[in-house]
Amino acid sequence: MVPNLFPKLSSDYRIALVGDAPGEDEEKTGQPFTGASGRFLAILLSRAGVQKEMCFLGNVCQTRPEHNELASFDWGGPEIQSGLTQLTADLTEFKPNIIVALGGAPLHYLKCGMAYKPLKRKSKGRLVFKYPHPSTVWRGSLFASKLNGCKALATVHPAYVLRDYSMAPLLQFDLKKGVRESLTAKLVLPERQFCTDPQMALSFLTGVKQRKETVAIDIEGGINSMSCISFSNQPGFAFIVPFFDKNLNR
Repeated sequence: MVPNLFPKLSSDYRIALVGDAPGEDEEKTGQPFTGASGRFLAILLSRAGVQKEMCFLGNVCQTRPEHNELASFDWGGPEIQSGLTQLTADLTEFKPNIIVALGGAPLHYLKCGMAYKPLKRKSKGRLVFKYPHPSTVWRGSLFASKLNGCKALATVHPAYVLRDYSMAPLLQFDLKKGVRESLTAKLVLPERQFCTDPQMALSFLTGVKQRKETVAIDIEGGINSMSCISFSNQPGFAFIVPFFDKNLNR
């Protein structure tokens, strides 16, 4: 058993980081996030302005699963259910301003609660849970969790990033967001506006070019199937240029 760990250092940041289950290094040390992914997490947290020792560190399951595959346990079985019961009690005691879900298992717990069982499937020879809310899709999103409505943020697990380092900037971005949000328990969701007027979009781009501003661009679709393109120079507003009419399908 690897118990959840309360912060060793006091700070104004009330942040809880929750993963899926301990690995070999965590089993040896008796503490969560002490292996390679934990050391990597500590580096990213330091860059975000906090020390790992300032954070609550926990797991959905406090027992190491076989081959480090959480799906080797049944979601409704004693290992995961007792782990979730303990995690709920520890988080309730800690009273975080935000819970950062590191991966699919904690995101599933925070979105669906303890009882909802995800399906299992094989992926690249490994047995995994098939979650209705994939962490790669939900990452970066704030939401009110099933834990008394506590504010939560979804992101990927550091171990996932060590296998696919292209996700490292996104995990870093999410952790910085989590640290900022950990100063208050209030959940304030972003309000966004969109404009689809092509003339206004052209005028905007002309001005951006003249002022040499930085613009974010997003393209939906792929080769021969591009549905729209959007661009913005601020978080709350964007221009969208559609390439398909929803009625004419072109």
